Amino acid sequence: MYSLLSGALIISFAPILVRASTLPPDSMALYRLLMGLLWCFALLPFLKGAQTLSPRQRRMALLAGCAFALDLICWHRAIHLIGPGIATLLANLQVLMVAAYAAWYGGAETPRQRFWLAAPLALSGLGLIVSASAQPPRQLLPGLLLGLAAATAYATYLILLKHVSVSAGSQASLAEGNRVMLWVALGGMGLMSGVTGLQGGPRWPGVGPDLLYVILYGCLVQGLAWTLIARGMQRLPGFLASLILLLQPVLALLWDILLFGYLLSALEGAGVVLTLGAIGLGVSQPARRPAEALEAVSGAGVDAVKAVKGTDIPGEEAVQLH
Repeated sequence: MYSLLSGALIISFAPILVRASTLPPDSMALYRLLMGLLWCFALLPFLKGAQTLSPRQRRMALLAGCAFALDLICWHRAIHLIGPGIATLLANLQVLMVAAYAAWYGGAETPRQRFWLAAPLALSGLGLIVSASAQPPRQLLPGLLLGLAAATAYATYLILLKHVSVSAGSQASLAEGNRVMLWVALGGMGLMSGVTGLQGGPRWPGVGPDLLYVILYGCLVQGLAWTLIARGMQRLPGFLASLILLLQPVLALLWDILLFGYLLSALEGAGVVLTLGAIGLGVSQPARRPAEALEAVSGAGVDAVKAVKGTDIPGEEAVQLH
């Protein structure tokens, strides 16, 4: 979980870097993916032990990158139509979409009951933050559709990233996360290259502050942060990962206060508290009853004996060692 929290902390600086840059959004997104790709490629010799991705895993990672690029495209355009607050809130509906997929998929990924309470509370908290500074949108319907498209693309990206990360290896290492994100960045850069090409090509940042922002945006946000997130997603259910990522807009507001002197209203403060509390509720583990704990310990003991002996235990089936 700490890898995921660290990644969420780092990506919360993304709006700060985009805001500081004078580059167009699509150019910034392209350079983000390009620098992220170079970062992951440069780290390959230093991060040993990761398995080579299979052709199927590579295809899934490339598709995940395309979904992420599509999320950036839709989100940036929604911001111009309905404002950054509402656009960000709509994009973060991904948490419900990922949970709905997990509930349909079943198995160990099925959300617990407390998640269905935590997710709406967290989104309500984001709604309070947005409503405090919301302005009448200029083009409501197109903006809403683009915001929902961004949420769908983001949810698709997280679901694909979860599947690729889990299938890439069982060690949840930085090497495995880095290898996955290399292919993700490659897929996203391919789509963004086509989009910016249709617009006459990306704008070059030049030598100056914009180049520094591009390097930080790509290497730290796309390269390091999403590698940490991919690593964390190997050990956490996808719906919990999507809930933890709601920390990004809350932390981005905090940096706005600390770095730009933004004055937090009472409504925004209440939204921050509600969102953080809901995330804490969603990721916390319910306390076990004594009987359940005893049963779990007993079951673990029996499984351990089976694994060591590989023979029949009275009343139990034998376990084959492979």
